Amino acid sequence: MSIAGQTVFSAEAWLEQAAALGAEAVSEERITPERRAELLERLVKEIGREVYADSARAEKLVEACDALAVLLAGKAAQGKAVRARGHLQFARSQHAEAAELYERAIGLFRQAGDRIEMALTMSGGMQTLIYLGQYTQAEKWCRSAEEVFREEGDALRLARLYSNRGNVLFRQDKYLEALESYQAARQELGRIGNPRDVASVITNMATVQISMGRFGAALNSYSEARKRCQDAGLPRMAATADYNIAYLYYLRGDYLRAIDIYRHTRILCHELGDPYHEALCDLDEAEMYLELNLSREGARLARRAAMRFMGLGMNYERAKAMVSEAVSLHHMGAAPYGRALMRQARDILSRESNHLWPALIDLYLAISYLGEEQTAAASRLANRASLRLSEGGLPGKSALCDLVRARVRLRSGNAKEARTLCQRVLQLPPEERLSSIEYLAWFTLGEVEEHDRNWMAAWEAWQRAREAVDRLRNSLGGEDLRISFLKDKVEVYQNLVWLWMNRLSGEEHGPTPPMALTLLQEAKSRSLADLLETPAPHAAKGATSDEFAVLRTELASLYRRIESAMLASGASEAQVRHLAKQARDMEESMAERLREQHRAKGSSGGFGARATAGTVGQDVQSALPKDSLLLEYFTVRGRFIAALVTRRQVQFVELGPIEPVTAQVRLVRFQLSKFRLGKEYAEKFALQDAIRKHFKSLYEELIRPLRGRLRAEHLAIAPHGILHGLPFHALQDGDRCLAEEFTISYAPSGGVLAACLRRPVSSAEGNFVFGIPDARSPAIEQEARHVASLLPRTQLHLGQEATERRLRQIAGDARVLHIATHGFFRRDNPLFSAIRLGDGFLSLFDLYRLELKADLVTLSGCSTGLSAVVGGDELLGLTRGLLHAGARAVLLSLWDVQDESTAEYMTAFYGGLRAGCSVAEASREAIRNLRTKYEHPYFWAPFHLVGDWSVKIGVPHPVAQEKIS
Repeated sequence: MSIAGQTVFSAEAWLEQAAALGAEAVSEERITPERRAELLERLVKEIGREVYADSARAEKLVEACDALAVLLAGKAAQGKAVRARGHLQFARSQHAEAAELYERAIGLFRQAGDRIEMALTMSGGMQTLIYLGQYTQAEKWCRSAEEVFREEGDALRLARLYSNRGNVLFRQDKYLEALESYQAARQELGRIGNPRDVASVITNMATVQISMGRFGAALNSYSEARKRCQDAGLPRMAATADYNIAYLYYLRGDYLRAIDIYRHTRILCHELGDPYHEALCDLDEAEMYLELNLSREGARLARRAAMRFMGLGMNYERAKAMVSEAVSLHHMGAAPYGRALMRQARDILSRESNHLWPALIDLYLAISYLGEEQTAAASRLANRASLRLSEGGLPGKSALCDLVRARVRLRSGNAKEARTLCQRVLQLPPEERLSSIEYLAWFTLGEVEEHDRNWMAAWEAWQRAREAVDRLRNSLGGEDLRISFLKDKVEVYQNLVWLWMNRLSGEEHGPTPPMALTLLQEAKSRSLADLLETPAPHAAKGATSDEFAVLRTELASLYRRIESAMLASGASEAQVRHLAKQARDMEESMAERLREQHRAKGSSGGFGARATAGTVGQDVQSALPKDSLLLEYFTVRGRFIAALVTRRQVQFVELGPIEPVTAQVRLVRFQLSKFRLGKEYAEKFALQDAIRKHFKSLYEELIRPLRGRLRAEHLAIAPHGILHGLPFHALQDGDRCLAEEFTISYAPSGGVLAACLRRPVSSAEGNFVFGIPDARSPAIEQEARHVASLLPRTQLHLGQEATERRLRQIAGDARVLHIATHGFFRRDNPLFSAIRLGDGFLSLFDLYRLELKADLVTLSGCSTGLSAVVGGDELLGLTRGLLHAGARAVLLSLWDVQDESTAEYMTAFYGGLRAGCSVAEASREAIRNLRTKYEHPYFWAPFHLVGDWSVKIGVPHPVAQEKIS
């Protein structure tokens, strides 16, 4: 401002200029000598506030501070400027640079004889030394600063020092001592400190409380710290609180909420320039993914975190990330590499003077060796880890160690000690007993009771384990999380079924057959059953939909470029590989967005609620029509079993071992694949005799023991494991195939079948046929035209007219949808298994976002019915997408089909529908017709019907056909 033409200097206005101009705001003419010291102090305080609120503004203020210190020309002033830059580097997670600056500042204050500023720098710089693992030096600075602050009677600075000392103790896993130091700091800071001081120490207390298993107290602490940070305008510290709250939800088993908070916090930390907490989000989410059996995702995040921590010079965190990656490698079947990585991490942590994490590594190594039945090594490592973990205040890890020791004891025949260890874990307070630990404890106790032949006690223990699985699984919102989570939990359902079949089925007050059937449904395609019980999400509107559309267009362009490059004579292999990598990256980006959408959406409580109540088995029975029988397979302890289910009865039959059946199924697939070499090759090498032999062997293993009980007109077959994709309708007893004795349909599980059977008859009246011929398969057009001629009210779309956009337009109006085209099964990434349309590919990814009301969908291309079988016997393929989109029944192929026989099958099939047959009856008639011409099942057995077999189309009266070409 000015008075009578004279400019009056304003410190506040100058600070704003310094924040905008940096060193240019400092001039000898404007800043008189008597103002310089005061302005330096104000700059230092302002920098302390801004490094966590506005990094760019703090950078300019530091530049001004440097320039002002030059004007002052004293060692103390230079020390303050250097220290201020150290604070800025620390806030940016540049810890090595920050430590060097703090050392310089201490040297300058020492030369100036300013003990208080030396002590302040040591106190403030301790956290940087902690992150760098320099604990001895941090403790030395702590003692020196404490001596000065005590002499000066400075309670505020002593309180801040106690908080920093707690950090040193925590990093060395001295939790009780750390908590005492934080509590002492909080008492004083709550009285005389600023909001940042108080929020910081409360956050630190919560971190210790988590490590000690005090989750309720930790959540209260984090919530208080977050509110204080928001009220004080400290976004970076609020983000830190969010990160910690996410970790707490993860530890409490609320994975979905944790994933959501991690995602938002990671984005916020990136925007705020906080690479440290961004990397911590990666590290903790990797650990959570490991619990959910998402090993590849966990390994990717752990590896990324390790690289980031290495760049920050933070060896402690880097070693923890290496351990997570090592556990991921163990889960992916690379245990020796994982153990080598764990040993590298242990060396790093030993150099860091950390004594607790090496014990944790011993625990993880014990788990690895136990998985390979190396019980001696597992026992030695678990025993060594046990004492240190119990003393270290980590109840969750100590409990896990006890369970590893229990499993080792059980395998050596010491059931008594194993039971004691399990019971000790189960007696822990609920907040110290994580849900995942509770599951493992009950599961292991069930094994102990089985060892001692306490059958009902084993049943009760495994039921408690099952309940723990359900609680955790029901908290997960995305199907990918639910599928992966169940991957290593299926054994508990298998044990319960085995126990019921072999020990408890005759008990007067024991489990009932419908209860045993419920167990099968919980272990088979349960996530798909959840999806079918939930109103389909279908294509989202707005930004998400637009983003999907852009990504899909870009991916379709990449596919075309790859195809062109592969066909071009001058294309290099390196060019094709580069395009393929771009496509894989694009696919992963789309898949991740879909996963996020599904997780945010969650699912209804239909199937899950009935599973909890134990009524799923009864629901499956009630959904079955008269004269039908559900034949559901399952594997238990190395053997197949079969459940025979009607409206009135459930029977279980134990079949033979898995190995011979697996061998025969693989031989069938091998024989069918030979037809790619041509019909002449098949005839020359007598493939008919080989396939007949394999189908007869499979009949003897899978059908013969049950044949006398199969009293129904229709069989709905729900395979399991390797049996998915096997054409049961082609199995034969020597003279007749199964399709001659029954109408046959398929389902992933009884629960999925019941959901299909409960779907209402379509209200749509139109029928649509898409045909996409090309030079390789010109017969596709003839097939499409002929099918269209057999259906009423039909629209025919050929070639470039058969687009994804047109499909979405007519999807809700189609009662029957037939697509004749090429199919592509992607075993490497089933989500992108696809069929070709006129403008690109339609994949499982796209079907998840399609809404159908069709009674029947037919995909007559090659291998459209193949699926990858993943955790919990879930099927990932086009079948899943079509059922999810709303189809009641789907007709798909199990291998690469031949054009001529396919056209003949479809003519007979739709002719049967036109005559009033159900889809199951029409399929059987089509098979019978083709068998009169073709001997080999390759030609007459490729198509299988999934879902509601009772669908009928019929023709009430002739209707003019509309064609679009």
